[in-house]
Amino acid sequence: MKIEQPKTFLARKEVAAACSAGLKLSIPMLVDDIDNTIMNAFSAFPDRLYIIGPDGRIAFQGGRGPRGFSVDEMETTLKKLLAVKSAPAKD
Repeated sequence: MKIEQPKTFLARKEVAAACSAGLKLSIPMLVDDIDNTIMNAFSAFPDRLYIIGPDGRIAFQGGRGPRGFSVDEMETTLKKLLAVKSAPAKD
């Protein structure tokens, strides 16, 4: 399936919704504005993987993809975050 580069934010949201539905994603999807404000702010071109921690701060910033991806480092970060989340509260 060929997808044209969206020229409006509404078109971009429609493409994202179609991709989400086609991939049967169950996670939230955020769509950057048409000026790519977030992509530019986070130097996320062509791809970059981030994990946002429970405090709302960046817990992991991967290298520029696809060659800069480090799945092992990302997995380690996720495991650490999940371990902290599931640890019993200290009195």
